[in-house]
Amino acid sequence: MPGDARTVPPSYRYFIDMVERLRRLHPQDLTENSVLFGVPAQIAEVMKKVEDVGFDEVILYFNVGLKPHSQVKDEMTRFMAETASAFT
Repeated sequence: MPGDARTVPPSYRYFIDMVERLRRLHPQDLTENSVLFGVPAQIAEVMKKVEDVGFDEVILYFNVGLKPHSQVKDEMTRFMAETASAFT
């Protein structure tokens, strides 16, 4: 990951701060603002809070960790079927 402000392209400078924050991250630092766990209704509830404050777009990363590609695709499919249907 980029970490040197002298060598990173200007469009990626924000990434240096992100990398530093990730290096200091502990499991107890993760909240619903970082990671979504739970049944579809719980995830939809958290995402509704995001919608309620005015966001109309959210980026979700399913390929976190060392999961096989087939599992990532299954999780994406399940999200669309069971959670995304709560939104228009």
